[in-house]
Amino acid sequence: MKKRKFFVISLFFVVFLLSGCIFSLYKSRISGSISPFVGSVVEDKQSVLAIEPSTSSIEFEHHVSGEYIVKFNDWLDRNKASSLFMSVGMEKSSIQKALSFRGSKTNYFLIKASEENIEKLKRLPEVEFVEPNYLFFSQAEVTPNDPYYPEQWHYSLINLPAAWSITKGSSLTVVAIIDTGVRFDHPDLQGIFYDDGYDFVDDDPDPTDPGMSYDGKIISHGTHVAGTIAALTNNSQGVSGVCWGGSGIRILPIRVLDDSGIGTSFDVARGIVYAVEHGAKVLNMSLGSPSDSSIIRDAIKYAYDNDVVVVCAAGNDNGSLRYPAKYPETIAVGAVRLDKERAWYSNYGPELDVVAPGGDLGVDQNGDGNPDGVLSTCWISNDGELYEFLQGTSMAAPHVSGIVALLMSKGYTGVETIRKILRYTAEDLGEPGFDNYYGAGLVDAYRALTYDTGYEPFIVWTVDAVTGVIDSITSADEGGNFLLTEVKARSVYVYAWRDVDHNMYLTSGDLYGYYGYSGGNPKDGTPTAITVEPGETITVEFQFSPIITDRLKPVFEGSLLQKVLEIKEAAVEEYYNKLERK
Repeated sequence: MKKRKFFVISLFFVVFLLSGCIFSLYKSRISGSISPFVGSVVEDKQSVLAIEPSTSSIEFEHHVSGEYIVKFNDWLDRNKASSLFMSVGMEKSSIQKALSFRGSKTNYFLIKASEENIEKLKRLPEVEFVEPNYLFFSQAEVTPNDPYYPEQWHYSLINLPAAWSITKGSSLTVVAIIDTGVRFDHPDLQGIFYDDGYDFVDDDPDPTDPGMSYDGKIISHGTHVAGTIAALTNNSQGVSGVCWGGSGIRILPIRVLDDSGIGTSFDVARGIVYAVEHGAKVLNMSLGSPSDSSIIRDAIKYAYDNDVVVVCAAGNDNGSLRYPAKYPETIAVGAVRLDKERAWYSNYGPELDVVAPGGDLGVDQNGDGNPDGVLSTCWISNDGELYEFLQGTSMAAPHVSGIVALLMSKGYTGVETIRKILRYTAEDLGEPGFDNYYGAGLVDAYRALTYDTGYEPFIVWTVDAVTGVIDSITSADEGGNFLLTEVKARSVYVYAWRDVDHNMYLTSGDLYGYYGYSGGNPKDGTPTAITVEPGETITVEFQFSPIITDRLKPVFEGSLLQKVLEIKEAAVEEYYNKLERK
């Protein structure tokens, strides 16, 4: 009897072990990587295309003579808009260009009209507003150069070398530079561009900077900004970038300023919309205008509603902040010198968030034989120079854009979360606490990257294609690489999601993708199933993009959502535990 009992127990134990082995054979592994989608993430391309190019000449005023922007209360197609314009005596050809934002029930028209026509147009009940096509100006100045990192005093001023020990940037982050364009042929910027971008001055897909005339030279303002953010670093050449160029951060170049460093509010607005709808999560705008433009305000709000961080130069007039820095949705950046004193030109006011190095070409406070400008990549057609010292809030803003990109690379997300981090970790300057001349103070890259809240992991998971149940979950690393080790279903869908606004739901502005995504709004697409044989390890790559639309209802509900959120919370806790151990 005892032998039989022993035999039964032994048999049960063997069967149990075998069943475990058999079960383990069905657990498969999926490794892979995710990356940003290159292209428009909305289906309607008309929101950024011109109807026909404008041929108006630009006068040196604050707006384009004879050009106005019209917004109607409700959506009107071109024919209906033309009829309204003709009803006040305008020509049928008055419409120059059109712009719309995805999810909006209104659109905008750039028109040519006389002041008499405009006064009549303003009285129509269908018209919400009519405003001039305002001009925006670059915020920089120029002086001779010296191409070495030791001359980039401005990086140690913001504690950047220490921050590089935490991250040098991630290929998951895209920064748009809305400026004069860039020089793609600059040797210190090779390989950093996410896409070719767009030129809204010439209305073509080539935003190469022809050069901006200043002080007897032809320079590339946008190239200087690009270099501060992501110049190739540690390559034995030229200068370094805040995001250690070459390590991952990608630049989306958008040209909205012409060869005089001037652009219109209509083109700047189109540039903002293009950046949002092509995957950029950080916008650097080293430009400004004294005029409060309704279309720019709406475009900035559009970016904000889609969880895009817009960093703006405060202005160089030693007066109140320029627009769009003055809008509450942006992060407004003033400038300081090497001694951390406010630069004499830097604009100020209650809307200022923080300050960053902008330089002062009139002094050499560190005695290195060079004026204390900000040194970065440039392009000077007159003498072939590739690097230049410049000063201005244009130079301060990309320091902050670079820090924001580093924060996003580590998983810190959300416009207000990032604003809070920048402010709370800034070095207080001037009067104690917040003040109009320094805002919250001088940005500190290292302290920002070690802040104790705001981290948001990129969750990757599989769903059983037959039952619809979540099968396996993990999180991607800084480079977008992941490994799912507990895949049990044979046919699965693979998803990725970063909850950018921390609201626990898949909503506009969040980064979202799946295996099979090939462009357009990722929420509207269908994933492709992957077949995994028992015990097999396969490798997949797929893309993600921001969701550009109105606020959405939750996609994941009930127990499915709860399981994803539990893993996300565990990843957040693990991240902060590692920070404490360091």
